[in-house]
Amino acid sequence: MRTNLTWSAVPESRGARWPILAAAAMLVILVAGVAWYFLRRPFAASAELPRAAVTTYEISPSFSPDGKRVAFAWDGDQPGKYDIYVRPATGGAPVRLTTDGESKSNPAWSPDGNQIAFVKRNSGVFLIPSLGGAERKVSDSSLQSSIAWMPDGKSLAVAERTSDQEPHRVVLVSLASGARRGLTAPPPGTLGDHDPAISLDGKTLCFVRWLAGSGASDLYVMPVVGGEPRRLTSDGVWIYSPVWMPDGREIMFSSNRSGGQNLWRIPAAGGKPKRLDFAQGEVRSAAFATLGPDKSVRMAYSTSVFDDNVWRLDLTHGGKPKPVVASMARDWSPQISPDGNRMAFSSDRSGSFEIWVSRADGSHPVQLTSFGAGVVESPRWSPDGKRIAFAALIERNAANFTPKINRHVYVVESDGGIPRRLTSDRAEEARPSFSQDGRWIYFRSDHSGTQQIWKVSTDSGATPIQVTSTGGFEAFESPEGRLLYFTKGRTQAGLWSMPTGGGAESAVVDGVRSSFWAVANDGIYFVDYNPDASRTAHKSVKFFSFETRKIKQVASIDKEISNASPAFSVTRDGRSILWTQIDQRGAQLILVENFR
Repeated sequence: MRTNLTWSAVPESRGARWPILAAAAMLVILVAGVAWYFLRRPFAASAELPRAAVTTYEISPSFSPDGKRVAFAWDGDQPGKYDIYVRPATGGAPVRLTTDGESKSNPAWSPDGNQIAFVKRNSGVFLIPSLGGAERKVSDSSLQSSIAWMPDGKSLAVAERTSDQEPHRVVLVSLASGARRGLTAPPPGTLGDHDPAISLDGKTLCFVRWLAGSGASDLYVMPVVGGEPRRLTSDGVWIYSPVWMPDGREIMFSSNRSGGQNLWRIPAAGGKPKRLDFAQGEVRSAAFATLGPDKSVRMAYSTSVFDDNVWRLDLTHGGKPKPVVASMARDWSPQISPDGNRMAFSSDRSGSFEIWVSRADGSHPVQLTSFGAGVVESPRWSPDGKRIAFAALIERNAANFTPKINRHVYVVESDGGIPRRLTSDRAEEARPSFSQDGRWIYFRSDHSGTQQIWKVSTDSGATPIQVTSTGGFEAFESPEGRLLYFTKGRTQAGLWSMPTGGGAESAVVDGVRSSFWAVANDGIYFVDYNPDASRTAHKSVKFFSFETRKIKQVASIDKEISNASPAFSVTRDGRSILWTQIDQRGAQLILVENFR
């Protein structure tokens, strides 16, 4: 049995349905009379069942060696700012260990129970006494990756890199001397090796190897003393937070191999992963503890709620924003058709991200692509409205999966059909948009070694042509097709332009950021977005006029906007704007007793 926010000693049952589990959990709460001070009702992840309002994140659980306490990261004091907390597994208020205002994550309890290692977002890896006290720095690596203790408690496995140009590798750091011994050697062209996990006997390392820029990764194991890594998975999906199960024969990890992020278990010797069907929601991390003489197993995991919807605001008649695409899933990348009658967007409502088309008001949604896996995103209409370009990472099961198989650009008829792939390079290619004559598709690619804007003919088999040389991330042509407007990086502010036929580039607007701008007939609309501000901070929508070259504010958005994908759109006539809004996000800790 599982409960959220209340630990209760009841057996784990795999066959029960979620409504029964939720009711049973609440019954246990009432009988036991044990509740944490922030108790909330259980929620279910399906669209058919109600969910509680989850607004904070409880993530990265780690049990003390005796299983009586759990450490975790929580942003309950300030949204987006995580600290390390500890609380009893049998109930009670959490105790805050860190207080300096910098976000922390990935706590890992030492084998003797006296210390907890954790990651500070901008500072490195630190140790702190499990009862609270002074912190001690042990690594400069601030990668948001799991940390693993060697069973003797004398060293930590950490993901580090020697420079920003190198991939991360797993190293063993001596806590006494600071000496480092490299354990993995990732190939060039990858993001490297993350999330180390050491087997209970200290002999085997498990880790995640990430490919370059693709959001794809696989699970590996290797001897701690050295040797060649052995690949356990070959899907190229998202994998996070592997952890050894108490029997030492299996590894549990979080993956989106079936669409949503779920828990999976796989034999350390190799085999087919099996999904844990009882884990509800999007699950990123798990922890285990073995209790008492009977060796019963206690499990904790963090399950998340993601509810991103498309909202629309009429700029001509005023009024309040209204949701036009709303589901209990993630709905991203809204794009209105040139005639204003239809809308394309990306959604994982079917289990994996696909391109959908609906009427402009969000009604009658129809699934346009059916890849069934991967990341399918960034739909863009052709000028005549008959085609939609998009980017997708879908090569999951290729036998020759290499570090440079990444996103590609596709085009599909807007009324349905088989998508055609327009790019075949081993580079990262994304954020497509049509030229005004419909003959070309612009896109971002790192083929040259840096992110630049390229273009390819809409005829299959054509060779792409590089357009920019000083950086490019996202591009749209001006309404008459004379200029190309573009941003240069995911987070770099600024908008530039250059003639579509080639020539010098010019700075246009300082405050524009990728994902948050769109071109209309009379100018450019953009969200004055500050990524360092609070998630709920007020955001101004501004308009840059082609005629006057002046900027004015036209609207404001008071809710959090998703930045995971192109998140902003405007109708050609500038009458309405659309954006992807985060209506609910959060994470809760769930406990499972007597796990088998």
